[in-house]
Amino acid sequence: MSERDGHIRYKAIAAVLIVLFIALSILAIMFRLPCIASELDTERHIAMYLEEKNAKKCFPIYLHSANGPVRTERSTSIPLLSDDLHLAAETLLLPETKDDISNGLISYIPDGTELIGISMKGGYLFADFTEELEDAPAEAFDEIVLTLFENTGADHIRILINGSESKAFDR
Repeated sequence: MSERDGHIRYKAIAAVLIVLFIALSILAIMFRLPCIASELDTERHIAMYLEEKNAKKCFPIYLHSANGPVRTERSTSIPLLSDDLHLAAETLLLPETKDDISNGLISYIPDGTELIGISMKGGYLFADFTEELEDAPAEAFDEIVLTLFENTGADHIRILINGSESKAFDR
């Protein structure tokens, strides 16, 4: 075999290797694109989460003044994957703000009361609270019911305490 034939052979092998490298690279990119898209999608979701993490929403709630229940508004941070039904009830359970107090508004809902669960089916809203609400005055239930009627399309509200029905309210 001549020297010239050897160079041609090496060039042919090099060309085949380059073509194989390019073909394998293209295949790798084709199979990796969904992963890359997924990573970009994850980055987009993280950015969306960070943006929503500081988002706030305002809800009408009811507190009491010397003249009875008063409609006011309160804003709360919106956790990711939340719904307005839960947020409205949770917002009501927050302690009075300085603005509430300076406006003569108080809440009769006992401190430490927590929302166990809330759902709405066929015009009925079921709100389950912890035992702190058990001995609460009627004003506490007024605040809860007026707030929930204001923020939902419910016609009937059933207040439960630790899963047992306590009070029923109809519009």
